[in-house]
Amino acid sequence: MIGGRVLDTTALTDYATSRICARALVGAALRSGSLVLSVPSAALLAARGQLSEPARASLTELAALAPVVVDELTAETAGRCGDLLARSRARPPGDAVDAAHVAFSARTRGWPVVTSDPDRLLALDAAVSIERLP
Repeated sequence: MIGGRVLDTTALTDYATSRICARALVGAALRSGSLVLSVPSAALLAARGQLSEPARASLTELAALAPVVVDELTAETAGRCGDLLARSRARPPGDAVDAAHVAFSARTRGWPVVTSDPDRLLALDAAVSIERLP
């Protein structure tokens, strides 16, 4: 069985700015051949919006790597993510579209989310499994 991790906006920005733990996770996925990294497209968009041009180039390279799968935000997925936002007890502050897409991807795949800000995700889905980055 192939397992994986879902990378949220903070994990993507950590990777793009060369934070060691995020880089190590991607390196481990490349070496293992059995660890898939899911990148929800809404998180990719949010991360790119926070980064410099060189860091955005790192995300472009990341998305092209073999163990990385970009989860598209289709009309159906957008509807289901919106439902998740509508049902949440404590909506995260600010724009929460990326967090909803990440939580939805994690729930659908049954994989943990790699993040340095678990509170945003746990506000949407308290059952989502978290692997915290330092």
